[in-house]
Amino acid sequence: MLIAHGPPALSHIGLPLIVASLLCLADPTRDLGNDEVYTWQVFASVSYEKITTSYSVPQNHILHTTLVRLAVQVFGLVEWSLRLPALLAGLAVLPMVYTIGRRTLGSSPAASLVAWIFALSPVHIHYPHRARGYSLLVLMCAMALYALWRALDGRRLGWPAFALCSFPAAYILPSGALHLAALGLCALKRHVRSAVYALVSGAATLGALIFAYWPMREEVAVAGDRWGVAVEHPADLVAACAAAASYLVAGWAGVLLGVGGLVGLYAAAKYRRSLALYTGLAWLLPFAHRASVR
Repeated sequence: MLIAHGPPALSHIGLPLIVASLLCLADPTRDLGNDEVYTWQVFASVSYEKITTSYSVPQNHILHTTLVRLAVQVFGLVEWSLRLPALLAGLAVLPMVYTIGRRTLGSSPAASLVAWIFALSPVHIHYPHRARGYSLLVLMCAMALYALWRALDGRRLGWPAFALCSFPAAYILPSGALHLAALGLCALKRHVRSAVYALVSGAATLGALIFAYWPMREEVAVAGDRWGVAVEHPADLVAACAAAASYLVAGWAGVLLGVGGLVGLYAAAKYRRSLALYTGLAWLLPFAHRASVR
């Protein structure tokens, strides 16, 4: 069992958070990109009812789109208000990443290094700068992971928190349900009581997602088939993994950080098999899903 050691040290997370804030806050009023304009004009500018019942293309990150509309109603239609939900989520995920790293590695300095790698990652710097739902998705997935660990440690509120964090992740992007599946499968490896709680929490979340997506179920299916990446052969899997790695590294700027992340992941997985299982499932389930629907 993974055990946390004392309260987080602000000195270890403070500086990475400040640097991340400066990077994420850089030029928040610059011109909107094509995806951001499309998000506003087609989805976020309409009624809340239409936001939650329309999925013509995967551009509608429903929960994030709802928050964008709310931000515009409160602060007015300006570039930074459209980006505010993504920005706040991008900043909030840093303390969460630090907490997960500290719990996993049992060391504040090691967790601080994890936070630095995340804060300086090109893809993380990119997400909070865009009025899109990816940084919010990362935040909710991180919170779901931490809630599950708390639940497996015997915390009574851990299972409800796990369900409450998993639902928003999948309500931003339907594929967020695959992360819920990865976490649920990890929980099944524990004792029977935890497996039962995991099944109940997962079933409750799945039921809520079916209810939420039911009005647009056909649109979601068509969008997934049209925009998904087919994985029919081993070469397709290698190509998809290479494309994902290239996007995460984002050129030479992220190579050193990527190598550091891989080394750290290897070291953590060597001593924390549950982490290795979670990481493997989180990567493989999306590919297995795409291969199964072709």
